[in-house]
Amino acid sequence: PAWQQTGQRMELVDASRLLAGQMEKEQSREQQLEGLKQFLETEPAGAGEIEETAAQDAAARLSVRLKSGYPHRNLERLYTKTTVSELKKAGMAEAAEEAYHLFEEEEVVPYLPRFVRSEDKLGGAARGSAYHKALELFPFGSWMARKDAGRGGLAEGGPERAGSGKENAGKDRVSESAENGADRKALEALLDEMREQGRLLPEYREAVSPWRLEAFLKSALAARMGRADAAGLLHKEQPFVLGIPASELGEDFPGEETVLIQGIIDVYFEEDGELVVADYKTDAVTQAEELVNRYRVQLDYYARALEQLTRKRVKEKIIYSFALQREIAL
Repeated sequence: PAWQQTGQRMELVDASRLLAGQMEKEQSREQQLEGLKQFLETEPAGAGEIEETAAQDAAARLSVRLKSGYPHRNLERLYTKTTVSELKKAGMAEAAEEAYHLFEEEEVVPYLPRFVRSEDKLGGAARGSAYHKALELFPFGSWMARKDAGRGGLAEGGPERAGSGKENAGKDRVSESAENGADRKALEALLDEMREQGRLLPEYREAVSPWRLEAFLKSALAARMGRADAAGLLHKEQPFVLGIPASELGEDFPGEETVLIQGIIDVYFEEDGELVVADYKTDAVTQAEELVNRYRVQLDYYARALEQLTRKRVKEKIIYSFALQREIAL
């Protein structure tokens, strides 16, 4: 046969022998895999005890941290930056402070004729924002110049008109009434113009009462603001940031810590080389002392910030109350 001629040898093997050998190999492989699996699943001696001990140690450390007291707990109430409005609350009397927080009373609005009720459409803070924006935009210099020109100098001690005292008094009342009517119309037109130009929101325009604004413009404060504006010495809505020792906010705060006080000054102006700072208030109050107690701290910080900013002395701090229609010197 050909296989004998080539020197090759062949052996005839029974199929059962081949299958048996293959099965032995597979069984051996399965045994090895099973042994490896058991090895991996079997914890080393003492492993469970080690893990339990580690967990107990971690729990003990966590318990110590949770039970330990924060050494600077008094600083939890200390913010790195505080607004002046928050400081205003801190300066209130204790009873007033409690009432402010515990009872959110509605504003008591006195009866007003229909033609002056538009300002009631916005409440509280929103109405205050409306007046602040209108006064920020208001041209004090040109308005006061127009008023002075209309008076013809009589308000500054001009010559008296001829005629009897009663006759002159009657004419003065008629003239004043006509002047008031003209002022009211001019104010309404000016506010409408601000709204049409998009500088004053429509709801702000409705909230600002021309008669309250007119009363303010007749005050001595407004006259001084007009003169300062004409001289370029009137400043409105001045933002500031003031750094103060934390101890000023409370005796338990460290003096070496610095807190930033931020706010916006409604208006200030220079007069005779010194400064006057003023703040508009729309709070519904009946006594000037209420505003003094609420806002003295606020105005004190305004003055302090201005003196640091300008290096000039603040000689006066004034609140103008639209509810009382008067200015209040602090």
